[in-house]
Amino acid sequence: MSPREESVQELIQLLSRHHYHFNHSISSFFPISPEQLRRHKNLLIWQDNQDAIDNLGITNNPRIAWTKELLIEFKDRLLWSGVSVSIIGDCLWYEGILDDFEDVIDFRAISFNQSIPWSASLLKQFEDRIDLDDLIGFGFMNVNMEIYEAFKDKMSLKEFVYNQNPPWRINPKFKIESVDKSLEEILSILQKLESEIVWNELNIDYTLLLVPHEIEAVIKAFFDLEEGDPQQLSLSI
Repeated sequence: MSPREESVQELIQLLSRHHYHFNHSISSFFPISPEQLRRHKNLLIWQDNQDAIDNLGITNNPRIAWTKELLIEFKDRLLWSGVSVSIIGDCLWYEGILDDFEDVIDFRAISFNQSIPWSASLLKQFEDRIDLDDLIGFGFMNVNMEIYEAFKDKMSLKEFVYNQNPPWRINPKFKIESVDKSLEEILSILQKLESEIVWNELNIDYTLLLVPHEIEAVIKAFFDLEEGDPQQLSLSI
């Protein structure tokens, strides 16, 4: 076994000692398949609180391959304030999605969604349900001149001026391309502080430290552990 494989196995062993944290990490950050979601729906954590922005769990997991059918299937399990902020737009977008889920979408929460391709016509359709000043003032929407002209009499000029993505901004989106610590560094820190860490309050996106086949190994190890097969924690990766 290579040093890298040993590190992944040590990570799995560490996570297996902290059940809620392992479950919370898998539910929040890992690319769970629709089949795994259906099979383990009563095990996985769907949301960890009622806050649309700070909530984690299946509801806000951007690595699940969300589809219209999957949202319909789990409509009653999802926290729709979280879906409205984190999933619609960035993970799943098609013309008419706001109409399809209008009865469950949290339009107050959607005012904080940075990924919806708002247009003047779409804003007009839902202007009585969204908070235009929040959407514009907090910088969660790229304001083009068409939108400005259509809503200049309704929006606060102050909110428009302080918008983070006004028409004159050249590069409105910043994307993190890498992390500043390796798996080995993170693992070393967690191992040294294991007895002191409040694991139920720890949020780490381990997928940023792993390559695809390692991510699959961690997911498999978690479900094998939950199904009572601890021997599989030593699976070959």
